[in-house]
Amino acid sequence: MQRCCNPLVRRVPELNLAFPVLLLVMAVWSLPLACSGDTAEQDAASAAPAATQIPLSLPAIEVQGRRLVPMRDIFEALGATVRFAEGYVIAEMTGRPTLRFQPGSKQVFVGEVATTVDVPSVTWYGTTFVPLRFIVTSLGAQDLRYDDQTSKCTFTFDQVPYEISLSLSASTERQADRLWQIAQEIYGKGQKQEAERLAMDAIDALFFSGIGQIGEWRPWFIKVREIARFANSHRPDFPHIVWREAGPTDQQGVQIRYDAHGNRESVEVVAAP
Repeated sequence: MQRCCNPLVRRVPELNLAFPVLLLVMAVWSLPLACSGDTAEQDAASAAPAATQIPLSLPAIEVQGRRLVPMRDIFEALGATVRFAEGYVIAEMTGRPTLRFQPGSKQVFVGEVATTVDVPSVTWYGTTFVPLRFIVTSLGAQDLRYDDQTSKCTFTFDQVPYEISLSLSASTERQADRLWQIAQEIYGKGQKQEAERLAMDAIDALFFSGIGQIGEWRPWFIKVREIARFANSHRPDFPHIVWREAGPTDQQGVQIRYDAHGNRESVEVVAAP
């Protein structure tokens, strides 16, 4: 029998064997390359610095859908200094615009520019609370995000990530109801000065939760009127809560006065009898 000398006949089996081997080698060789992208992402994630937690001395409060936090907690965590001058809160930081505002006012000066905020600062438990979003963005914070599921806010300031919990201990209205209840209880035990302070805290909370809803039949104002009437009928034990009966041309409302250091001085309620 004559052997075939055609080289093509002999190479076909060799090619058939070599091709699968080549594919196998390529697959094994490319495996680390395919995984390298995931590894790089994991390394980058693991290398990202953990967010700096900002603890709050008091829980956040909510006013008209905005979360407010204790003023000193947020300013000092970011490196700003806070002082009072001529009734204004002044927050200063090197290389950043100075913030200046009066507690209870919607006007805030960012540098020399006057800006109107949706919700003013609030004095609550003797602590001034400020709207977090406006304050940190005015100082230059970036990438501010809020997670509804965890009630946590994250942002970046000077390339440092921060995280702050904005969980509410209770709604402002429920807190006000509880404060007024406690005020009445301790007043009955002779703690008159503390009872007045709690009553004023309750009025503060009710007023700021109902801004823009002035009116005799608004639920929050009815409660404020109740507290003011009680204070008026128990003078001189409540000297800083002033009740004034509204005349035909008077607008019903609440006036909260502060001293030069930002401390609450008195509360005046003007309401129909």
